[in-house]
Amino acid sequence: MVNKFQILVQYRNYLKYSKLFKELGIKKYVQRIAKEDFRKNKNIKEEKEIEKLFEIGEEKLKIVKRQGTISSLYETKPSILELNPKI
Repeated sequence: MVNKFQILVQYRNYLKYSKLFKELGIKKYVQRIAKEDFRKNKNIKEEKEIEKLFEIGEEKLKIVKRQGTISSLYETKPSILELNPKI
């Protein structure tokens, strides 16, 4: 049985692991997708559906963490938005 706390921890982990990505575009993409998915599924009440979505989220989170770690190993040039955030 999945409780609200576990779901909240999963959401926070998405946001935390998105910060591993060096490229701003990918970082923002991961954050946006996580927010959209969690908002889309927030009204689901059926326990089996919640557990299924939680497991899918855990698998996706492993991918985000793995790819973020790989991304952090390689140096990239900062984008124009990162150099001048006032644009």
